[in-house]
Amino acid sequence: MDQIPVSTAARVLGLTERGLRQMMRTGRVRDASRAGEPAAVRADDVERLVHERQLEASLRQPDAVAFARQVRRTIWPDEELDKVVLADGREDIANPDQARRVSSSPRGRDALRTLNPDAVALFGRAAVETAAIPREAWRGNCRWCFADASARALGGMRPADSPAYRALLGAEPCPRDRTRWQQEATARRKARTRLDAAVGDRQRAEERAKAQREFRAARDGLSAASQRHAAALRSLATVDPATAAVTAAGAPARRGGGNLPCGCTHATYCPAHAAVFGTSDRSVSRR
Repeated sequence: MDQIPVSTAARVLGLTERGLRQMMRTGRVRDASRAGEPAAVRADDVERLVHERQLEASLRQPDAVAFARQVRRTIWPDEELDKVVLADGREDIANPDQARRVSSSPRGRDALRTLNPDAVALFGRAAVETAAIPREAWRGNCRWCFADASARALGGMRPADSPAYRALLGAEPCPRDRTRWQQEATARRKARTRLDAAVGDRQRAEERAKAQREFRAARDGLSAASQRHAAALRSLATVDPATAAVTAAGAPARRGGGNLPCGCTHATYCPAHAAVFGTSDRSVSRR
C-alpha cells in the first residue's frame, strides 16, 4: 500500500497539517501510519482529493487562463505596471501612484499566503510555487521542467501543455517538455488501444460463452422434449393398444448407423433400391 507522509500530503493539497488531520478523523483520508514511522496517509486518497479539489475549483473559476493571469499578478504585482519610454530610450513607470501601491504589496513567495486557495487546487502546488521564483533564477533554466520534477518528486499535479499554465508560469515550455508530452501522449494512445483490444476480446468471449449456453440449453430442451414425446407414445399405446400402430407409423423414423426411411441400411439396399442397382449389397455399389 503506497503511503505519503502527512506533511507532504498537506503541502500537495494546499492544506495545513491540522486541516488534513481533521479530514483523517472524519474518514475522508485514511490513516496509513506504520509503527515507528511518521504519520502517513493513503496515496490513493490524496490523489482522489487532488482531483476532487481541481474539479471544484474549475467550477468556481471557469476561465482558467484569466484566473492564471490573476494569480500571477498577485504573485508579481510589478509585472502589471504600465511603462513608458523616455526620450533617451529608458523605460519608466507611467503611473507613480500605481508604483507606490505595487511596491507595498507582497511579491514572490511572500505573496503565496495571500493567494486564492483555488490556485493550488486548480494548478497544483508545484506550478504555483515555481511561478513564485524570481525571473533571475531562470536564466538558462526551464521553469516547466522544474515544476514537473517537483510534482513528480513531491506528488500532486504536473504542469500540462495549456494556455493557463503558460500564463501562470510566464514562459513557454522548452523542447524537452514538448518531447516529453509527445511521448506521454503516444504512451496514452497505445495504452488506450491495448485497453480497447482487451475490452473487445472480453466482449467477444462473453458473447461466445452466451451462445454456447443458449445452444446447450436448446439442445437439452430438445432432448427432454423428445424423451417426453417417446414416453407419451408409450403411455398412449399402453392405455389404447389400438393406437399403437398409428402412433408408431406417425413417429419420426429413427436414423442411426446409416438406416434410411425407405428400408436401406448401411450394408444393404431395400427391395426397391436393390431392383434399381441390381444388388442388395451396398458395398458392391460403393466399389
